[in-house]
Order: sequence, then C-alpha cells, then structure tokens
Amino acid sequence: MSGFRVLLLAAGSSQRLRPLTDEIPKTLLRLNGKTILNHIIGCCVSSGLHQVTLVTGHGEERVREECEQIRSSHPQCDFSYIHCPEYGSMGNVYSLYVAKPLFGEPLILINSDLVFAQGVLSNLLSDPHESALVVDDQKQLGIEEMKVLAENGVITSINKSLEPGTAQGEYIGMSKLSPGIGPALESALHRLVQSAPEKYYEDAFQLLMNDGICFSMVSTGGAPCMEIDTFDDLAVARENAHLWV
Repeated sequence: MSGFRVLLLAAGSSQRLRPLTDEIPKTLLRLNGKTILNHIIGCCVSSGLHQVTLVTGHGEERVREECEQIRSSHPQCDFSYIHCPEYGSMGNVYSLYVAKPLFGEPLILINSDLVFAQGVLSNLLSDPHESALVVDDQKQLGIEEMKVLAENGVITSINKSLEPGTAQGEYIGMSKLSPGIGPALESALHRLVQSAPEKYYEDAFQLLMNDGICFSMVSTGGAPCMEIDTFDDLAVARENAHLWV
C-alpha cells in the first residue's frame, strides 16, 4: 500500500459554498472541528499512505498552513504541492492535467471535497486491478451524480448525463491509477484541455475506456461517503460527522 502516492485535487474556488469559501477551498471547511482535508489525510495514514501531493489554487497558502498543522499529528506525512494557475477559469480536467509529472507513479486520486468511512479506501486498496474507480452502487441516483455503467465489473461509461435508472451507481471521486495508463491519460487530458477546458477529468477516463483501457468498478460496500458541493451537503456531513472519524 505504501507504494501509492495520494493525489488530492484542491484547486477550485467552490463558488456554491460562498461566503464560506471566499478565502479558502472547501476542503478546509470543518466538520465537528476537523477540516475535510484533515479527515482525508487521517484515512490515508491509517491505510499506510504517507506521500501526498495536492493540486492547489484558490486559498493555496491556507492549504499549506493546514498541511503543516496536520503534520504535527501525522509526522510521517510527506506533503508536496502543484500549483494550478488556471483554477478560476477551467474545470477539474485541468487540475488533473497539471499533475501529469506524477503519472509515472501508482496514484490514489481523491477529490478533496470527499468525506468517507475508512472502509471505502480499504476496498479500493484491496482491489487487485491496477486501475479502478470507487462507485456507490447503493445510492439513489439523480441528475447531478457522476454516473457509471459497468459490465462484468468493468466500467464502460462515465457521465452525469447517463440515465439514472440504468446506471450501476455514482463515481464518488476516488480512484486508483496505474502508471501504465499514464501516457494515454496525459494525452486524453491534453485533448480536453485544448478543446473543452470546462470538462471534468472523468471525460478523460471515458476517452480511455473508448480506447479499450479498463477500469475496475470497486463498490463502497455500503460504507458511508459523500461529496460536499452545497450548503445542504455540508449540513448533512456535519450532522453525520461521526461517520468520517
């Protein structure tokens, strides 16, 4: 497990959560006194993951300060940073693209607004496939979710526009990326950055699937997790803060 580097995308300005995010990215919002980022790092450390790279932009200095605070509790953590210069005008496809120097390493990619029980990360790390996406296959799906279709445990489609009634579940924003797909991933992200920079990095995953690159579907197994995008999400996450410890 320790061979993986954790890659956290934490560059966005989180406009839907303003004014709480006027000065900070949402990963620094607190749930029961602990930041979302602190929660994520704690889960990673518990799973033997100590190398963490953050893609930063909005509130970058505050993120670095929080990482130094976290290091006081988890001194084994090795933090590094990649600045995303266009965080205000491009989608997260660009945030992942600027991390391309890391694509030669085995990565655990985590969206920095994700809170989850330890079992979710454990399920991903124990999956034998080199590249995999974590899917909540028990959630009631709607329009906003990043939905997936799968056949025989392999994801074939990923898009918000998929029909909720036919999708297998929601990609939660956590994945395992093999170094072997690095060149193809960089190429797909580059194409999207040039042609549709507002897109999601999941659109690059779809391009890879179209070319026959396989991503295993890893179920959350019913372990709780949620992405925090809105004030309602934040309220629910705070009400259930005990689940993310």
